[in-house]
Amino acid sequence: MFLGKSHSKNSIILNGQHIEDVLPGFLTCYVKGRESLAADLKEIELEQTSGSRLRRKRFPVRVLKIGYLIEGSTPEDTLKKLRKLNEILNINNAKIVFEDEKDVYYIGTPVMGGEISHNSRVRTSEFEIHCLDPFKYSTSEYTVIATNGKFDINYNGSQPSSPLFSVDFAQAKHGESGYVVFSDKMGHAIQIGDPKELDTTSHNESETLIDDKFNEATIGSWSLNTGKSHEGHLYQGAYQVKESGSKYITPSSYGTNTSAELSGPSITKQIPLDSQGAKGAKNFEMSYFLVWSLNDSCDPRCLGTHECMIHDDNGNVVAGVELLKWYSGTAANAKIYAGGKYVHYFEFDAGYFSDWFGFGYSGHPPARTISISKVGEQFRFNVGGRILSFTVPEGKEMKATKVTFASTKYRGMGDTYPPMLNYLFWTKFRKTNVEQFVDIPNKFARGDNLIADCSDGSIKVNNLPRPDLGALGNDWETLKLVPGQNTINFAHSSFTTDKPTAKLTYREVYL
Repeated sequence: MFLGKSHSKNSIILNGQHIEDVLPGFLTCYVKGRESLAADLKEIELEQTSGSRLRRKRFPVRVLKIGYLIEGSTPEDTLKKLRKLNEILNINNAKIVFEDEKDVYYIGTPVMGGEISHNSRVRTSEFEIHCLDPFKYSTSEYTVIATNGKFDINYNGSQPSSPLFSVDFAQAKHGESGYVVFSDKMGHAIQIGDPKELDTTSHNESETLIDDKFNEATIGSWSLNTGKSHEGHLYQGAYQVKESGSKYITPSSYGTNTSAELSGPSITKQIPLDSQGAKGAKNFEMSYFLVWSLNDSCDPRCLGTHECMIHDDNGNVVAGVELLKWYSGTAANAKIYAGGKYVHYFEFDAGYFSDWFGFGYSGHPPARTISISKVGEQFRFNVGGRILSFTVPEGKEMKATKVTFASTKYRGMGDTYPPMLNYLFWTKFRKTNVEQFVDIPNKFARGDNLIADCSDGSIKVNNLPRPDLGALGNDWETLKLVPGQNTINFAHSSFTTDKPTAKLTYREVYL
């Protein structure tokens, strides 16, 4: 009898969970394909030379064969468990760990296909896991901080590893930078930004006017429920400060007045004067980081909005984004406002595991960030990675003077529906006195975070994709850590006297 048996030494852990824990009666009998990986060799034969010459060496797809036994209390129960096993294995690019090899993991896709023995309550068979990436990766992740412009790493893997670079620019006055570059002793380099960019902060061409992480200290600089109401929504209730990794604000009350279908708290801040004492920003960049999704019970009745509206002195909407969930299910809309009017909307997934503003899923971390930019009559929006551009002549001379965030929930037919999750972590507002987007100086503002991932060539600033910042010819595929001692250099604009903190994160890779 195997119904009560615990994990075997070959037990498989799929995306962090043992199969035996979700399917009692399952037992891993054997695993083949972990021990070695034969290389494919491409050879050239020369007519007058003995033997051959090596032209190319590569490793093929790794195929793991998993033999298993499954037992039910009755033949019918065993069939149900086989259906459950098919459901469990219906995943792509899963993280796979074995009980007797917990220091490494594979990335693979299970494929059912073996003949199943029909031996009453106990049945045996085999399935495969196809690892398109044939290598093993250390479950431990290692992080090194650059010292005096260098990362020094003693790399213990047997195969090259693609690093991930992270740069946190200082919050101090001279923390802005035009570019960064990473390079190794072989001349491979990753350049992000513009090295020809000069320091322009003294000319008032780019100034960060708001840079708030929402906590007990900063929330007091925002006024509660004083912003201009968006489309008749009732601003009432209050926020509270909570913490999960970092601090954020979330509604503690949506108010008691039921005169409006959508109601909840708002916060508003007057955009500070710039260093020359000028009020308002005709050209600007603004970004903010939030969670906005169904709650963890995934109650489809969760209905409401998250609003960010940038107003001028007359209360007109210069630009804004409203996330709106108005129907049951997980679908929601993003409504875009520019130049005083509504210009666009699109649908996205607002489920708890959404990679838009939810909690993501394996291999798909959430974006959770929105940016709003204006240069004259040109407006740009990056909503969770979706980039939109609009030309609105009516908005050319409009100046941003106030920012309002609001979180509402729906009250309908006398019922109070559970609220959407509304977590606001931080916001930045940057004034940019330029004539076009490409002229915006100091690509990295004070307090920005840059992530550059050599494994896929992706670039993110404040969690938003920024492929436009990468240089043509970047050596994404060849700047790697190799077995032994490695030194990677890190440099930035010479005018960045308040030094950024650069980190390199990697995993060891093995055959």
